[in-house]
Amino acid sequence: MDTWKVARIVFIVLFSLLLIVPVIGLAEEEVAPDPALAKTHNLLGISYLNESNFDDAMEQFQLAKQYDPEEASYSRNLASAYSRKGSGFFNEGLYEEALIQYQQAMEENPDEVIYQNNSANSLYRLERYDEAMAAVNRAIAMDSAYSRAYEVRGGIYYRLTLYEAALEDYRKAYELDPAGASYNNIAIALQKLDRHEEAAEFLQGILSDE
Repeated sequence: MDTWKVARIVFIVLFSLLLIVPVIGLAEEEVAPDPALAKTHNLLGISYLNESNFDDAMEQFQLAKQYDPEEASYSRNLASAYSRKGSGFFNEGLYEEALIQYQQAMEENPDEVIYQNNSANSLYRLERYDEAMAAVNRAIAMDSAYSRAYEVRGGIYYRLTLYEAALEDYRKAYELDPAGASYNNIAIALQKLDRHEEAAEFLQGILSDE
């Protein structure tokens, strides 16, 4: 290899290093803690969140976290923004997109049962029943009195044609939250089990209470 080619290779390598080093330096740069500035970003994020401007809200909450990593409420607010964006996707039938947002919410606030259950519900709608069952069981382990988790698990059992198990969970959901749970699910499960008289009596009791 002649001298010119060697010099050219050395020049290219050195030039590449000059481009890479500043980028590495930027990546390693840390934000100096500033709780007052963090609070300002958080308050702006709350304003965006109340306007359903989820992306801008997330950006502000992330900045708040950077300026004050010790303040747990900023992570909770960020989780709420992810969750609300996910619910928008869910209501549009975009379950994969919803799942991504709910999973992000869980990363920010892993102790919130609603995010775990919403993830399970998204997996259920995607017909990923094994994953959905594992997720909803985690939700029930987190809060055994959370009625909506039993409704989701009942739905999974129903899709798997395990109607007795579905009925048990639908009844549990109704017992925990008579106003919020779907009593029609109980009747449908009873009908699938050919317990039509019991289903009729149950529905008549509901109608008599109206």
